[in-house]
Amino acid sequence: MAYYKRYSKKPINKISKEIKEKYLSMTLVQLEVEKNKLIEEQGRLDYETRNELWEEANSGVNAGKEYNEIYSRVEKSFPPLEEKLIDIFIWGKQETQRKREIKRITIEIWEKEIKDENSSAYKNYTIPLRKQSKLKDELNEKRGQYNRNQLILDAFPEIKKRVKKKEQSGKLAAYGRSSRQKGESIAKNIKKNTEFPFGCPYCLSITEKDNCHTDHINPVSNGGLSLLKNMVLVCKSCNLKKTDNSLRIFCKENNLDYLDICERLEKLGKFV
Repeated sequence: MAYYKRYSKKPINKISKEIKEKYLSMTLVQLEVEKNKLIEEQGRLDYETRNELWEEANSGVNAGKEYNEIYSRVEKSFPPLEEKLIDIFIWGKQETQRKREIKRITIEIWEKEIKDENSSAYKNYTIPLRKQSKLKDELNEKRGQYNRNQLILDAFPEIKKRVKKKEQSGKLAAYGRSSRQKGESIAKNIKKNTEFPFGCPYCLSITEKDNCHTDHINPVSNGGLSLLKNMVLVCKSCNLKKTDNSLRIFCKENNLDYLDICERLEKLGKFV
């Protein structure tokens, strides 16, 4: 089960919190621009990390020629041992020691020469090795950026979905505020032109001025407009019970006759 959870993580949860917040704070238009930028960058990074560059970065730098030249110089500085048949065992040991010493001195000289900017070893071994190392670092960084970009692109459908929902919620909230502000003016006029006490068109109870509310027949949350035809004066109790429900659901929940209420609202000039 742990294995499944680890590898079933949603793409959006694979990107960092900072990157997630950055893209979720954008608009849909901005997201589309960013997506196109990422796709373009992916194409560039893919080209800049092509296979032949990796091969170049990982191919061995040949140090044989320079090293062998040093070995040859050191070897010539050691006089050869005379091979004596009588002392062949002793000669063999001396020859082994001689080779070890030549190798030790060669390595010492080699380590100095690869640091000497004027030496052949530095030019033909150290410089190419450094170039390879730099190329490898650049390729690893670009490939890492490619992978990070791909995680973002994989998460884009979910990011877009959330941003779209956020924008819709924002529009509805703005619409709701605007509609209610407009509705306040209409509500005042409805109260001004109503004779009190009046019969609540929903429950028919006799209602005084200080115990009434103006209701949106089709709720604002459902797209109802703040228009005179969609607003009606009702008793406080009915308005609090109806909340954001449709007129039909309100009638069902409170055992009221939906058709009778529709008749009364239509007589008042309301659109049902």
